[in-house]
Amino acid sequence: MDPNAIAASAIAILSPYLVKAGEEIAKGAGQAAWKKTGDIYEAIKVRFAKEEDDFPAQTLEQFEKSPDKRKGAMQDVLGEILAHDPAFTQQLTNLLKEADDAGAGAVFNVNIFGGEVGEIINVDKLEGGIKIDKSSGK
Repeated sequence: MDPNAIAASAIAILSPYLVKAGEEIAKGAGQAAWKKTGDIYEAIKVRFAKEEDDFPAQTLEQFEKSPDKRKGAMQDVLGEILAHDPAFTQQLTNLLKEADDAGAGAVFNVNIFGGEVGEIINVDKLEGGIKIDKSSGK
């Protein structure tokens, strides 16, 4: 898998995790996904600390403070490290798969510019079909 795609997946999962870090953590079924996301974060933190240059660790620190504003920089630094470290690439790929299996990969991003939206429906996994009946007028 492409290092930049892996980095993008990791950042997509980590951003909401870091935004929620100061709040009460998810309960019930979300606990497994939350733990797996934490495992991804810790793996990245440990790997960044191994760099001779402290730029990756500084980038992670800035990402922790402002995940939405710093995710591009974080993705660039992570992608660069992944491109030169096949063992870490494999480790992160495995962690992302585990997080996805635990439900952490269900991230929806909807951007609407102008116009009006009556309804948005996001479906992560679906078995057995879906029926949306608009005839009731409700």
